[in-house]
Amino acid sequence: MRWRYDAGVMRNTDSGRRSRFAEVSWRNNRTVKAPLPIIALTIALYTGLSANDAQGEDMSDHDAIKTTIFDYFEGLKNADRARLEKAFAVDAGHMKGYLKGKDGKYELSVRPMNEVIDDWASRDPNPDMQGRIVAINIYDDIAAQVIFDFDGIFTDAFQLAKVDGEWRIINKFYIGQ
Repeated sequence: MRWRYDAGVMRNTDSGRRSRFAEVSWRNNRTVKAPLPIIALTIALYTGLSANDAQGEDMSDHDAIKTTIFDYFEGLKNADRARLEKAFAVDAGHMKGYLKGKDGKYELSVRPMNEVIDDWASRDPNPDMQGRIVAINIYDDIAAQVIFDFDGIFTDAFQLAKVDGEWRIINKFYIGQ
């Protein structure tokens, strides 16, 4: 009998039956049977700690990535070309995303970042814009991804790379909500 943790519930993969207790087998073939909340907490702590260790994440990278996203958002809000160009790998970057067309269907847009930054820098500043980082995933010391909620209007997914020792956005994908 095997158990799977799925959306907060342990399920028997053979019968689909839910359980308050679960058996979990670890890599060293030890099996532990414990109340579900204890198993769930253990799995969350174990996978969270090992994922961070395996990814090479440290606080300086995490903070530098947050700063890069902040430069993007502040540059966009204030039509500040210098901040936008600091956030993006302008020559290598692209923006792709879906906007709803007049017929209500999503249409794919693909543009190089230098063209997008020209448009953003020519807009009137809008200091009332709101946004927040939803998640940061650092894959190693040169690659990361950030999910950003643009005030409930757009969801942005940024791919970042370390270019000349600095975190830069190399791709932005968005979808209107």
